[in-house]
Amino acid sequence: MVLEFINERFENGDDELVIVDEDVLEIEVGWVFCYDSKIFLETNQLAFALAGNAPVLFDNRDETLHVTGTAKPLSEYIQDHLSNYKPQST
Repeated sequence: MVLEFINERFENGDDELVIVDEDVLEIEVGWVFCYDSKIFLETNQLAFALAGNAPVLFDNRDETLHVTGTAKPLSEYIQDHLSNYKPQST
């Protein structure tokens, strides 16, 4: 679900976006996923690295995805979500 979302929403030419497993965060309402270019992760060549790729939060209360941001620390986006997001009825 998350992988499909990021690849549909953030098209990256001929490259594929992949979740960086070691950077997945479990939070009290779900998970936060970081992702990057598959080519970058395989080659470590900065030319292929993404810039501005905001992590995606999956809220398991209503199975929704939320793009965070890059202007503030990730912890602030998570806290904003926990404080302000009201899950949709399922």
